[in-house]
Amino acid sequence: MKCVSVSQPWAWAILAGLQEIEYRCYPTDYRGDLLIHASSEVNDWSRRQLALFGRRAPDWEELPFGRVIGLVELWDCEQGSDGIWSWHLRHPRFVKPFRFHAGRRVFDVDDKCVEVLTRKSPGRDWRYGFSSRR
Repeated sequence: MKCVSVSQPWAWAILAGLQEIEYRCYPTDYRGDLLIHASSEVNDWSRRQLALFGRRAPDWEELPFGRVIGLVELWDCEQGSDGIWSWHLRHPRFVKPFRFHAGRRVFDVDDKCVEVLTRKSPGRDWRYGFSSRR
């Protein structure tokens, strides 16, 4: 299965259904299910970005890092006038998180590692299946 690594809090925002476009400096011809890997990268700028989501956002310490945490459908990719590529995403689903060393750009993950979870309840129950933070 194809996978892309996304920094937090954007990986969380994609899976929470709050971000439907991921901006990249490169295109992809791939369409279909795409795993979301929460990058291990942590910096002050990323931490400050979490505040953009207000009360909907979890605490920074609750976010998983260095794990595959979800699955979306990548249904389109288009270049903007600024040269940045917009990857259009829909149908976010959580997977049972598992550690994975991310590759570059779009990389492969063995399908056997992926267990799609069902959300028990709406709202802030985005943490379902997250067993540990780091």
